Amino acid sequence: MAKDQKPDFSCQTNDKPDSVVDAPCRKSCKVTYRFAFRSRLSMPYAVAVNGKVLPAFKDRPKRTEEKIPLVVYAGQMVELYLNSDAHPAYRQMLRNAEHRRQGQERLNAAKRTKAQTDDAKADAEEAWCKARNANEPAKVRLFRASLLQCHCISQLFDPWFMDANTKDEKDPEPNMQRPQAHGPKGQSNEELHAHHLHVTVHEPRILQG
Repeated sequence: MAKDQKPDFSCQTNDKPDSVVDAPCRKSCKVTYRFAFRSRLSMPYAVAVNGKVLPAFKDRPKRTEEKIPLVVYAGQMVELYLNSDAHPAYRQMLRNAEHRRQGQERLNAAKRTKAQTDDAKADAEEAWCKARNANEPAKVRLFRASLLQCHCISQLFDPWFMDANTKDEKDPEPNMQRPQAHGPKGQSNEELHAHHLHVTVHEPRILQG
Protein backbone atom coordinates (compact mmCIF):
# COMPACT_ATOMS: atom_id res chain seq x y z
CA MET A 1 0.00 0.00 0.00
CA ALA A 2 1.74 3.19 -1.16
CA LYS A 3 1.65 6.33 0.96
CA ASP A 4 -0.45 8.24 -1.61
CA GLN A 5 -3.10 5.52 -1.67
CA LYS A 6 -5.96 5.07 0.72
CA PRO A 7 -6.34 1.81 2.58
CA ASP A 8 -8.46 -0.82 0.87
CA PHE A 9 -10.37 -1.35 4.07
CA SER A 10 -10.27 -0.32 7.71
CA CYS A 11 -12.09 -1.69 10.73
CA GLN A 12 -12.13 -1.61 14.50
CA THR A 13 -11.40 -4.41 16.92
CA ASN A 14 -14.07 -7.09 16.71
CA ASP A 15 -15.72 -7.39 20.13
CA LYS A 16 -18.43 -9.84 19.06
CA PRO A 17 -17.65 -13.47 19.97
CA ASP A 18 -17.88 -16.08 17.21
CA SER A 19 -17.93 -13.48 14.46
CA VAL A 20 -15.48 -12.12 11.90
CA VAL A 21 -15.04 -8.87 9.98
CA ASP A 22 -14.47 -9.16 6.23
CA ALA A 23 -11.66 -7.00 4.87
CA PRO A 24 -11.62 -7.16 1.05
CA CYS A 25 -8.14 -6.55 -0.38
CA ARG A 26 -6.57 -6.41 -3.81
CA LYS A 27 -4.62 -9.43 -5.02
CA SER A 28 -1.17 -9.82 -3.38
CA CYS A 29 -1.89 -6.86 -1.19
CA LYS A 30 0.35 -6.35 1.84
CA VAL A 31 -1.81 -6.07 4.92
CA THR A 32 -0.25 -4.41 7.96
CA TYR A 33 -1.80 -4.61 11.41
CA ARG A 34 -0.73 -1.63 13.50
CA PHE A 35 -1.40 -1.29 17.22
CA ALA A 36 -1.34 1.90 19.25
CA PHE A 37 -0.48 1.01 22.84
CA ARG A 38 -0.95 3.42 25.71
CA SER A 39 1.42 1.33 27.80
CA ARG A 40 3.76 -1.60 27.33
CA LEU A 41 1.75 -4.74 26.65
CA SER A 42 2.85 -8.34 26.59
CA MET A 43 0.48 -10.87 25.10
CA PRO A 44 0.64 -13.94 22.85
CA TYR A 45 -0.75 -13.54 19.38
CA ALA A 46 -1.20 -15.51 16.21
CA VAL A 47 -2.08 -14.81 12.58
CA ALA A 48 -4.13 -17.33 10.64
CA VAL A 49 -4.92 -17.46 6.93
CA ASN A 50 -7.98 -19.46 5.96
CA GLY A 51 -8.21 -20.83 9.50
CA LYS A 52 -4.59 -22.07 9.70
CA VAL A 53 -1.95 -20.45 11.85
CA LEU A 54 1.02 -19.52 9.69
CA PRO A 55 4.31 -21.30 10.56
CA ALA A 56 6.07 -17.93 10.86
CA PHE A 57 3.85 -17.05 13.83
CA LYS A 58 4.03 -20.35 15.72
CA ASP A 59 7.05 -19.42 17.82
CA ARG A 60 6.33 -15.74 18.35
CA PRO A 61 7.30 -14.25 21.72
CA LYS A 62 4.64 -13.12 24.15
CA ARG A 63 5.38 -9.52 23.26
CA THR A 64 2.94 -8.16 20.65
CA GLU A 65 4.75 -6.12 18.02
CA GLU A 66 3.60 -2.68 16.94
CA LYS A 67 3.35 -3.82 13.32
CA ILE A 68 2.52 -7.25 11.97
CA PRO A 69 3.00 -7.22 8.14
CA LEU A 70 1.31 -9.95 6.12
CA VAL A 71 0.91 -10.66 2.37
CA VAL A 72 -2.29 -12.43 1.32
CA TYR A 73 -4.15 -13.16 -1.89
CA ALA A 74 -7.63 -12.22 -2.98
CA GLY A 75 -10.31 -14.32 -1.38
CA GLN A 76 -8.21 -15.43 1.57
CA MET A 77 -9.50 -14.95 5.11
CA VAL A 78 -7.05 -13.34 7.52
CA GLU A 79 -7.53 -13.65 11.28
CA LEU A 80 -5.54 -12.02 14.06
CA TYR A 81 -5.86 -13.58 17.50
CA LEU A 82 -4.66 -11.73 20.58
CA ASN A 83 -4.21 -12.84 24.17
CA SER A 84 -7.08 -15.01 25.42
CA ASP A 85 -8.64 -14.95 21.93
CA ALA A 86 -5.66 -16.82 20.49
CA HIS A 87 -6.50 -19.38 17.81
CA PRO A 88 -7.27 -22.84 19.27
CA ALA A 89 -4.38 -24.36 17.31
CA TYR A 90 -2.06 -21.68 18.66
CA ARG A 91 -3.30 -22.26 22.21
CA GLN A 92 -2.57 -25.96 21.73
CA MET A 93 0.95 -25.10 20.62
CA LEU A 94 1.39 -22.97 23.72
CA ARG A 95 0.08 -25.80 25.90
CA ASN A 96 2.42 -28.26 24.21
CA ALA A 97 5.35 -25.91 24.74
CA GLU A 98 4.36 -25.49 28.38
CA HIS A 99 4.04 -29.25 28.80
CA ARG A 100 7.48 -29.71 27.30
CA ARG A 101 8.87 -27.06 29.64
CA GLN A 102 7.25 -28.69 32.67
CA GLY A 103 8.44 -32.12 31.53
CA GLN A 104 11.98 -30.82 31.16
CA GLU A 105 11.81 -29.28 34.63
CA ARG A 106 10.64 -32.60 36.10
CA LEU A 107 13.40 -34.41 34.24
CA ASN A 108 16.02 -31.96 35.52
CA ALA A 109 14.65 -32.32 39.06
CA ALA A 110 14.79 -36.12 38.75
CA LYS A 111 18.38 -35.91 37.51
CA ARG A 112 19.30 -33.68 40.44
CA THR A 113 17.62 -36.09 42.85
CA LYS A 114 19.42 -39.06 41.26
CA ALA A 115 22.74 -37.22 41.44
CA GLN A 116 22.15 -36.44 45.11
CA THR A 117 21.16 -40.06 45.75
CA ASP A 118 24.24 -41.34 43.92
CA ASP A 119 26.46 -38.97 45.91
CA ALA A 120 24.89 -40.10 49.19
CA LYS A 121 25.30 -43.75 48.18
CA ALA A 122 28.94 -43.20 47.23
CA ASP A 123 29.60 -41.43 50.55
CA ALA A 124 27.93 -44.27 52.48
CA GLU A 125 29.92 -46.93 50.63
CA GLU A 126 33.16 -45.03 51.23
CA ALA A 127 32.41 -44.74 54.95
CA TRP A 128 31.46 -48.43 55.10
CA CYS A 129 34.70 -49.47 53.38
CA LYS A 130 36.75 -47.35 55.76
CA ALA A 131 35.06 -49.00 58.74
CA ARG A 132 35.56 -52.48 57.20
CA ASN A 133 39.26 -51.90 56.54
CA ALA A 134 39.76 -50.55 60.05
CA ASN A 135 38.16 -53.64 61.63
CA GLU A 136 39.54 -56.36 59.36
CA PRO A 137 42.17 -58.40 61.19
CA ALA A 138 45.63 -58.17 59.67
CA LYS A 139 46.03 -61.98 59.75
CA VAL A 140 42.86 -62.38 57.67
CA ARG A 141 44.18 -59.92 55.09
CA LEU A 142 47.50 -61.79 54.87
CA PHE A 143 45.76 -65.17 54.66
CA ARG A 144 43.54 -63.95 51.81
CA ALA A 145 46.53 -62.58 49.89
CA SER A 146 48.28 -65.93 50.27
CA LEU A 147 45.24 -67.88 49.04
CA LEU A 148 44.87 -65.62 45.98
CA GLN A 149 48.37 -66.62 44.91
CA CYS A 150 47.35 -70.29 44.65
CA HIS A 151 46.59 -71.31 41.04
CA CYS A 152 44.17 -74.00 42.18
CA ILE A 153 41.79 -71.49 43.84
CA SER A 154 39.11 -70.06 41.55
CA GLN A 155 36.76 -68.41 44.08
CA LEU A 156 37.18 -66.78 47.45
CA PHE A 157 34.33 -65.47 49.58
CA ASP A 158 34.64 -64.15 53.13
CA PRO A 159 32.93 -61.59 55.41
CA TRP A 160 35.07 -58.78 53.98
CA PHE A 161 35.47 -59.48 50.24
CA MET A 162 33.82 -61.49 47.46
CA ASP A 163 35.91 -62.73 44.54
CA ALA A 164 33.83 -64.85 42.17
CA ASN A 165 36.72 -65.26 39.72
CA THR A 166 40.24 -65.04 41.06
CA LYS A 167 41.67 -65.54 37.56
CA ASP A 168 40.40 -62.28 36.11
CA GLU A 169 42.06 -58.90 36.55
CA LYS A 170 39.20 -57.42 38.57
CA ASP A 171 39.70 -56.57 42.22
CA PRO A 172 37.55 -58.47 44.73
CA GLU A 173 34.27 -56.71 45.46
CA PRO A 174 33.51 -55.68 49.04
CA ASN A 175 31.10 -57.91 50.89
CA MET A 176 28.52 -55.33 51.94
CA GLN A 177 26.15 -58.10 53.06
CA ARG A 178 23.35 -56.71 50.94
CA PRO A 179 20.07 -58.65 50.91
CA GLN A 180 18.79 -60.64 47.98
CA ALA A 181 17.67 -58.60 44.99
CA HIS A 182 14.13 -58.87 43.65
CA GLY A 183 13.50 -62.41 42.56
CA PRO A 184 14.44 -65.59 44.44
CA LYS A 185 13.84 -65.56 48.16
CA GLY A 186 16.39 -66.41 50.80
CA GLN A 187 19.74 -64.99 51.73
CA SER A 188 22.01 -63.37 49.18
CA ASN A 189 25.48 -64.72 48.45
CA GLU A 190 26.96 -61.87 50.47
CA GLU A 191 24.74 -62.69 53.46
CA LEU A 192 25.61 -66.38 53.23
CA HIS A 193 29.31 -65.58 53.62
CA ALA A 194 28.94 -63.00 56.40
CA HIS A 195 30.43 -65.38 59.01
CA HIS A 196 32.79 -67.79 57.26
CA LEU A 197 35.45 -68.20 54.57
CA HIS A 198 34.55 -70.04 51.35
CA VAL A 199 37.25 -71.30 49.01
CA THR A 200 36.61 -73.00 45.67
CA VAL A 201 39.52 -75.26 44.71
CA HIS A 202 40.18 -77.15 41.49
CA GLU A 203 42.90 -79.67 42.36
CA PRO A 204 42.62 -83.24 40.95
CA ARG A 205 44.92 -84.73 43.61
CA ILE A 206 42.44 -83.83 46.39
CA LEU A 207 39.98 -86.38 44.98
CA GLN A 208 42.57 -89.16 44.72
CA GLY A 209 42.57 -91.90 47.32
